[in-house]
Amino acid sequence: MKNKLMKLRGKITVIMMNMITCFLMAQNHVYAGGIGSSKLFTGTKSMFNDMKTPLIGLSSVIGIVMIIINLIRMKMSDDVDTKMYKKRIGIILVCMVLVVSVVALVPTILSYYK
Repeated sequence: MKNKLMKLRGKITVIMMNMITCFLMAQNHVYAGGIGSSKLFTGTKSMFNDMKTPLIGLSSVIGIVMIIINLIRMKMSDDVDTKMYKKRIGIILVCMVLVVSVVALVPTILSYYK
């Protein structure tokens, strides 16, 4: 019984491999316009350009509020927890720099598709 199942499994595997090969060999050529002229791309590009300034402002405000909260917690904690809050403040600063960098890079990258 086990031997029959193994043979059946082998046959099914061969059939599946043949089907995959046939699908891969069938060539379909699609000719389309550039991505830069599509409605989806131009709309996304406009959205990124419109959200650039508010996103930088929002990330700065959120980062400053989080730093203030961690400074208050650090002043209320003992010496052992102070290290943890200093580390969190450093992480928040790094995240703020990353957000500003990414927001500045996105329009630059999108400008290559013009």
